[in-house]
Amino acid sequence: MSMNDNRITVTDEVVNRVVVTEEQQNVIRVLTSGLPGPAGTQIITGTGVPSNSIGRIGDFFFDEGNGYLYGPKTAGGWGTSYIPLSAFAPLDDLEDVNTTGVVDQEVLMYEESTETWVAQKIRHRHDQGTPSDTWTIAHGLKTKPAAVAVFDTSNTMVYGDVDHTNENNLVLRFSLPFAGVAYLT
Repeated sequence: MSMNDNRITVTDEVVNRVVVTEEQQNVIRVLTSGLPGPAGTQIITGTGVPSNSIGRIGDFFFDEGNGYLYGPKTAGGWGTSYIPLSAFAPLDDLEDVNTTGVVDQEVLMYEESTETWVAQKIRHRHDQGTPSDTWTIAHGLKTKPAAVAVFDTSNTMVYGDVDHTNENNLVLRFSLPFAGVAYLT
């Protein structure tokens, strides 16, 4: 421990690193790092049937040689079923979707009940310019949005908790603060 001009630095290297950066009039700021979170799922690429020794539960495997998508991996392994890419309609075959350029204010959503891709209008866009772990969105849609998609400033999709406070407002909560955009359909 050292003391210079009312500044104290305390370091305990064994368990945690705690740094008291400033002490003035009984105000102390403490910085400490948290534990890392669990790894997310991924798409693994290769050729042929995936070996059960690769990947984690929840991962997908894309067989580049045959165009097959396996997954998600379960505790029992990859299994023997796959989805051939030919099962997915080429974008040009989708109805009511302009594939020659960016479709302004539309997103493609896979409808599991009909096994088709559907173009959905974005009914509200929320720009979060200031990093925050809680985003409050007043959308005024008079209904709970069917889907909420969130992207950070590097266009990476981010997942969080959605709380529909009423039919015109919702709150998004994340583990870390960041800036980005939310699309409500």
